[in-house]
Amino acid sequence: MHAILIHDGTAESGHYYSFIYDRKQDVWWRFSDVNVSMEIEEVVFREAFGGQTASTKTAYSLIYINEFCKNQLESKSVAPFLMGKFMNVSGDLRNKITVDNNTFSQQYERYMASRTGEAIRRRFNDKKRAIADSKKNLESLLHLPLINIIFHLDFEKKLVFCEWVILNQAVYDELGVQAGGLRTIIADKNNVLYRELETSFKTGFLTMSPKDESSLEVHKRAFKEEKRRYCIVAFSLKTFSDDIQNWKPAHNAIQYLFERN
Repeated sequence: MHAILIHDGTAESGHYYSFIYDRKQDVWWRFSDVNVSMEIEEVVFREAFGGQTASTKTAYSLIYINEFCKNQLESKSVAPFLMGKFMNVSGDLRNKITVDNNTFSQQYERYMASRTGEAIRRRFNDKKRAIADSKKNLESLLHLPLINIIFHLDFEKKLVFCEWVILNQAVYDELGVQAGGLRTIIADKNNVLYRELETSFKTGFLTMSPKDESSLEVHKRAFKEEKRRYCIVAFSLKTFSDDIQNWKPAHNAIQYLFERN
């Protein structure tokens, strides 16, 4: 036996990978997409056996070689392959392979940027709709500017800032906090994801000027301060409102707050 092809999944969908036996080193190798790793024989045959309740993996093809191929493989040195060297590849063909690989990499990068950009746009639009619905449902119950910075900016009619923050949150939701958000994307104008998003938003919207950055920080500080005041008032009323005699301390706490500010 030389190799085993494995299917992991159901009749409708799944993943294909393979195990290949390295006769020179007497080990099995697992080939799964771009990932290649050494595997112990026990795992190879367990995954190939199939029919197990807790697993959807099973072999669907076994590859055998004859004695001549076996002897040829055992006599060949694998060191050049392990070092990533081309074997018996002419310079012209090697160049063509390199060009094709680079072309594929660029196409794949654009494709992934397109998919990611579409996901970010979808999150952006979903968030805008959710905020509009929340405004209708909560306006009579809550002071909306205190909910979060987005509602605060909307209340202050800073709609461009409001949408920028929504888009930034959509980027974080899609790519994760470690990706650095919208600011990291716009730092490189050659970034394919930046160019993808640029097709969906007005010129200059993605990139904030230093003046805009400063103005947004002012609004963030104003929101935090307003929320801080509200928390003090809410705490005072909640703590002292049960007893009519305690309204005076509550009033004094609120008065102190407004005098201080």
